Amino acid sequence: MAPTDSSIWSNLCAPLLGPCDSEIAVEIDPALDAADDSALAKCGVNRASFGVQSFDLVVQRAINRVQSFEETARRRLNCGGPAWKA
Repeated sequence: MAPTDSSIWSNLCAPLLGPCDSEIAVEIDPALDAADDSALAKCGVNRASFGVQSFDLVVQRAINRVQSFEETARRRLNCGGPAWKA
């Protein structure tokens, strides 16, 4: 699901889950930004985990997901909104 396509969520997923007291979790790329967080929160997401496969630069280049430990840690500190859990 593209983070900006909340219509898919509201039309397909929300009716199945019922009230919004459920924990809705996703695995996200640490490269996503605050706008992506906002779009996910509008879809009901309130928990996220980072999809970090490795901090080995050789592996990161091979899978086209280069991010340093420091970037990932900084992203973690700035992730989500008040209703998000980490």
